[in-house]
Formats: sequence, C-alpha cells, structure tokens
Amino acid sequence: MLLHVGTHKTATTSLQSTLSSASAELLAHGTLYPEAGRVGLAHHNIAWGLVGDDRFEPGRGFLDELADEVRVLRPPLVFLSSEDFEYLGHSVDSLRVLRRWIRQLGYKPLVVVSLRDVAGYLESLYAELVRHGLIEDFDLFVRSALSARQVVFRGWVFQLDYERLVASFAEVFGERSIVVIPFDGHDMVGRFLSYVPQIVPNGAGVGAMSGIPTDVFENVRMEDTELGQLLADNRLDARSPEDVCASQQRVQPPASFRLSEELRTRVSDTFGQQIERLVERYSPS
Repeated sequence: MLLHVGTHKTATTSLQSTLSSASAELLAHGTLYPEAGRVGLAHHNIAWGLVGDDRFEPGRGFLDELADEVRVLRPPLVFLSSEDFEYLGHSVDSLRVLRRWIRQLGYKPLVVVSLRDVAGYLESLYAELVRHGLIEDFDLFVRSALSARQVVFRGWVFQLDYERLVASFAEVFGERSIVVIPFDGHDMVGRFLSYVPQIVPNGAGVGAMSGIPTDVFENVRMEDTELGQLLADNRLDARSPEDVCASQQRVQPPASFRLSEELRTRVSDTFGQQIERLVERYSPS
C-alpha cells in the first residue's frame, strides 16, 4: 500500500488530479485509488480522522469504509494520497494505528514523501495561508518559522525540519519503507510516476502503474482540465483542499512574498543540504 504524504506545496493536487481522473484505468491495471475517504481529489478525510482535525466528516468515509472498498476489489496495489498525512508526523500513535490497519489488510506499507526546498516552500506556503486569513507580515512569518523550524497556523503544523519529519515515519514504518522524492517545479507528476517502477516491489503490483500505456496519463494532464485552466489563470479560490494550486511554477507569489537575500541566506544556513541527505538515505533500493 503506497501512502503519499505530500508534503504541502509539492504539486500534490496535480498528481491527485491525474490519479483521480485515471482511476478506472489504474484499477484495470491493478492499482486502486480509493473513493472512500476522499475530499475532492485526495484522501484528506483519512488524514483528518487520524489526527482529529475539525474538518473530518464521518460521511465521507474513514478506515472501516476504506477497508471495505479494498477487501471487495483486492488490488495488488492501493494508492492513498493526501498532503495532510504530513500532520501524522506529529502523532506517533496515529502512525501506529495506520500501520496496524494496513497490515491487518494484508499489505506492506510504503511511504513516499515529496520535499521542496525550504526557501521556495516558505514563499508558496505564505501565499497559500494568506488565502486562509493569515495577516502576519511576511518577514516576521519567515523569521518565526526559522526560529521554530516549523510553521503553525490554525493548529496545522508545517514541518521545516524535514529530517525530523521523515524520521517520525521511519520510526513507525521502518527506514526501508520510506522513499523521499525531491520536488520538481517543471514536472512533478512525471517525476513521481517515474519512481513507481523503482519503489513498488515485484509481486506487489509493479506493473499496476508502470505498465499503463503512457497516453492514459497524457489524456488527463492537469493543464488540459477545467480545474487546471483555472489554476493556471490564478482565478480559483484555493481555500478548499481540492482547489489548492499545486503547480507553483505556474502561479508565482507576489514580489512582496519573496525572501530577501538576508533571509534566504538564513534559510540556507539553518537547513543546509537536508533534502539531499534524505534523498540519498531514502532512495529506492
């Protein structure tokens, strides 16, 4: 069972749109992108239920409903995706619940984490949180984030110390069950899908996604959908999870949301080469 945990602002919506649009073709090739627990394009309700988020809605499905769907279809590979799974990194107990649930269904967990450089992440995250009502000055926002090594807003915690975040998942699922993928601002969907043959073991549905004809994904490119056009034109209110603009390269933050050279240097000094270290440590074997 592949668990895509984001993180936020790494083109998650673009990937989820692709998977959702191609769900029938995926299932025909052995990969289930479940309906249960979905809010819009992704399995946010599963994440919210596990962490006790106020946005959780029982009627959208949780672990029992998701288990029922998996048992009926029994695919070689189950693919769950929500950037809000990132929040589980702050709750080891919730991670253990999820691990036990996956094993009870007879699957092996595989956690995939996408990471964006902290400088770009802070710029994009600030622009997103402003849409949610953040009024804090940008420079103060960045300085507070650097001091705390995380961003906390409305009870949501966005971890900037990626090594700490990944370590929490590795503690529960084991290091061999973790894969880290660096963010690609030009084609994150293509990069993610290119990893699938490497990260899904033989006998567990390796052909489920890698064996799908390329045109299945080409036919549901994000930019060709109505949602994609709205996002590209920056005309969509991004407050709901399914409306979040994940193609950050298309919608650049205003100049006032750009890091100064002084703050950019501080980010680099604080977080250094953490993504490179994590990619090396948690690369597909």
